[in-house]
Amino acid sequence: MCKDLPERAFSIETEMPGELLRAAHRLAGELAWPGTEARQVVSWLGKEGCEVVGVELWREKDGQPQWIASGNFSPASDRSAAQFIENYQNEFGALFNLTWVEPNKGKSDRYTRVRLETDKYQAEGASRGDLGYIIEVFPGGNYEVEFSRPDGTTFAQITAKETDIQRDEPLEISLAHTKNVLIEKQERRGFDKGRLI
Repeated sequence: MCKDLPERAFSIETEMPGELLRAAHRLAGELAWPGTEARQVVSWLGKEGCEVVGVELWREKDGQPQWIASGNFSPASDRSAAQFIENYQNEFGALFNLTWVEPNKGKSDRYTRVRLETDKYQAEGASRGDLGYIIEVFPGGNYEVEFSRPDGTTFAQITAKETDIQRDEPLEISLAHTKNVLIEKQERRGFDKGRLI
């Protein structure tokens, strides 16, 4: 289930239907699929409660991904990951790498939106009712939570106990959060504006 999956591609291998996993290409430690299968993966992720927030169009070159194009999506957007894939699936050698988040499912883990339930972090800049995202999970029920303004700038970052925060069920994922997820993923892979570094 998506509610139990971290954002990293290799973690889905135990849950994904075998035919979709066999269709995947592993490039730079991540999975990418041809068009038809990529749309099926988007559908499967949706059934598991995940939101696809980014798609990168790749070609394989010497066993590495060659970035061609990308699209970022919000659940409230008229654009969809499936439409992006359909638009580019006839490109020669097209492979699609997906980025997803789990906005409304599961326990509190990375990239979960939470509401602060206490005022004990006011000295750090966070007050009761502030909305933030978990950016790290520590043993013992502790979470690093980042609070940002609508423009994406951070105004507080705290280490909170599980009892200090409450899952928040957003109607949509903020575009700033979506952008941060995609940037972190690209940095982890070593991409710099479409170039492999």
